[in-house]
Amino acid sequence: LIESGGDVQIGGAIIGHQLSAQESGEEVFSTVVKAAGAIRCSLAQYAKIECQGDFIAAKQINHCDVSARSGNVAVIVNGDVTASMKVVAGGNIFIKGVAEGALIESGGDVQIGGAIIGHQLSAQESGEEVFSTVVKAAGTIRCSLAQYAKIECQGDFIAAKQINHCDVRTRIVTGK
Repeated sequence: LIESGGDVQIGGAIIGHQLSAQESGEEVFSTVVKAAGAIRCSLAQYAKIECQGDFIAAKQINHCDVSARSGNVAVIVNGDVTASMKVVAGGNIFIKGVAEGALIESGGDVQIGGAIIGHQLSAQESGEEVFSTVVKAAGTIRCSLAQYAKIECQGDFIAAKQINHCDVRTRIVTGK
């Protein structure tokens, strides 16, 4: 456990192990980093990250639970957000790479430089499709491509190239 009343800056990586999953489905990690300010690192893997300031991973985050919920806090990932990850922010989320098999939830906008890629898991009794990737935003969601994902935003959903097999709930959809 790393806990700070201010910012946490780690020159290297935050690396832990997945210990178990609770009955609630919540995963338990060996490494937990909490900060009243921002958290910055090069890479985060198998860790629970909680901060009141920005969370910035210079390269990538893999299989983490990230919560940066207060105010206009931003989460910046210079790489990919991979399967089974959860990224939640009170402000904007910027992912330079791909979001695949993850939950992304923002109190602001979500901008993904690459694609939003999911997989169809199953159909519920109600007939509603279930996808491995869910992206939700209070603002606008932007990406290059979206495939097999659930997209929900109060603003616009903009896919620069294409949208395939997605459940989209938004004000306006823009794509090719």
